[in-house]
Amino acid sequence: MKALNGKTILSSEVYERKSSALVGIASVRKNSKLIQNFKSEISSDGQFYFNLVGGNGEIIGVSETYVTKKSRNQGMLAVQNVNTFNETTIEIL
Repeated sequence: MKALNGKTILSSEVYERKSSALVGIASVRKNSKLIQNFKSEISSDGQFYFNLVGGNGEIIGVSETYVTKKSRNQGMLAVQNVNTFNETTIEIL
């Protein structure tokens, strides 16, 4: 998923079929509605990031790393607002 500034804010596994990717997008949309599905993390080099997890606890997306907690939290809010994004903000390669 890309932010409006073009930066990647959430990455998932690589899908072999477009149909599988569309299921993944639907899962992000569903699970990003609940703040408890966002897990705040700190990388080994001290940067901040988050994982988006599904109802089963499985990671369905990993964010980029951020220098500050505030910017990580803004990234989480951007993903939470995924339902307001149009399809051009979600890349299917």
